[in-house]
Amino acid sequence: MTSRISDYQPSNLPPSVQGPGGGSHAVGNSGNVGSTSAAPGGDTVTLTGSSITLQKLNDAVANAPVVDSQRVAAARLAIKNGTYQINARSIAEKLLQAESGLKKS
Repeated sequence: MTSRISDYQPSNLPPSVQGPGGGSHAVGNSGNVGSTSAAPGGDTVTLTGSSITLQKLNDAVANAPVVDSQRVAAARLAIKNGTYQINARSIAEKLLQAESGLKKS
């Protein structure tokens, strides 16, 4: 997909401010402070604080293990040995919590 930028007016850009660590930040119309980076040609990209937070969350989720392999191994061993205990009350409580959460959405 290609996007064409037209009607570019430098006066429409948010002002840049110097960050505490010497980094450049831009303040948008909403007052959110974000990160700004400049390309060699002088172009800048401004990320809002929300987008930076979302990127950090995305990175954390991407780096988190999908499965706790130690917990799975312990459960498999308990099942194999016949010592695995099912806590019906805990399962029922969690099902009810999930159901009430779905109703709120």
